[in-house]
Amino acid sequence: MVSPPSLSNINSAEVGSGWVILRWSPPSRVEGEAAVKYYTIQAQLNGGAFITVADKISADATSYNITM
Repeated sequence: MVSPPSLSNINSAEVGSGWVILRWSPPSRVEGEAAVKYYTIQAQLNGGAFITVADKISADATSYNITM
Protein backbone atom coordinates (compact mmCIF):
# COMPACT_ATOMS: atom_id res chain seq x y z
CA MET A 1 0.00 0.00 0.00
CA VAL A 2 1.26 3.46 -0.93
CA SER A 3 0.56 6.40 1.38
CA PRO A 4 -0.22 9.93 0.17
CA PRO A 5 2.81 12.23 -0.07
CA SER A 6 3.76 14.47 2.86
CA LEU A 7 2.56 18.07 2.83
CA SER A 8 4.64 20.82 1.28
CA ASN A 9 5.73 23.71 3.48
CA ILE A 10 4.75 27.24 2.45
CA ASN A 11 7.92 29.31 2.86
CA SER A 12 6.53 32.72 1.97
CA ALA A 13 3.63 34.55 0.46
CA GLU A 14 3.74 38.02 -1.06
CA VAL A 15 0.41 39.79 -1.35
CA GLY A 16 -0.41 42.76 -3.53
CA SER A 17 -3.50 44.38 -4.94
CA GLY A 18 -5.15 41.52 -6.81
CA TRP A 19 -2.20 39.11 -6.70
CA VAL A 20 -0.42 36.61 -4.45
CA ILE A 21 2.91 34.83 -4.93
CA LEU A 22 3.27 31.57 -3.00
CA ARG A 23 6.65 29.87 -2.48
CA TRP A 24 7.03 26.41 -1.00
CA SER A 25 9.47 23.60 -0.33
CA PRO A 26 8.57 20.24 -1.82
CA PRO A 27 7.95 17.46 0.69
CA SER A 28 10.79 15.12 1.53
CA ARG A 29 10.45 11.75 -0.13
CA VAL A 30 9.75 8.99 2.35
CA GLU A 31 9.89 5.36 1.34
CA GLY A 32 6.39 4.02 0.92
CA GLU A 33 4.87 7.40 0.09
CA ALA A 34 3.64 8.31 -3.36
CA ALA A 35 5.54 10.96 -5.30
CA VAL A 36 3.89 14.33 -5.81
CA LYS A 37 2.40 14.36 -9.32
CA TYR A 38 1.15 17.95 -9.30
CA TYR A 39 -0.07 20.70 -6.98
CA THR A 40 -3.52 22.25 -6.60
CA ILE A 41 -3.96 25.67 -4.99
CA GLN A 42 -7.22 26.60 -3.31
CA ALA A 43 -8.28 29.89 -1.79
CA GLN A 44 -11.01 30.98 0.58
CA LEU A 45 -12.35 34.42 -0.24
CA ASN A 46 -14.13 36.50 2.40
CA GLY A 47 -14.83 33.46 4.60
CA GLY A 48 -16.76 31.69 1.84
CA ALA A 49 -16.22 28.27 0.38
CA PHE A 50 -12.79 27.20 -0.83
CA ILE A 51 -12.31 27.46 -4.59
CA THR A 52 -9.60 25.99 -6.79
CA VAL A 53 -7.57 28.83 -8.30
CA ALA A 54 -4.92 26.66 -9.98
CA ASP A 55 -4.53 22.95 -10.60
CA LYS A 56 -2.16 20.57 -12.32
CA ILE A 57 0.84 22.73 -11.33
CA SER A 58 4.06 20.88 -12.11
CA ALA A 59 5.50 18.79 -9.28
CA ASP A 60 8.84 20.54 -10.00
CA ALA A 61 7.38 23.97 -9.22
CA THR A 62 8.31 25.77 -6.00
CA SER A 63 6.29 28.96 -6.55
CA TYR A 64 3.11 30.14 -8.20
CA ASN A 65 1.66 33.58 -9.03
CA ILE A 66 -2.07 34.00 -8.58
CA THR A 67 -3.98 36.98 -9.93
CA MET A 68 -7.53 37.67 -8.83
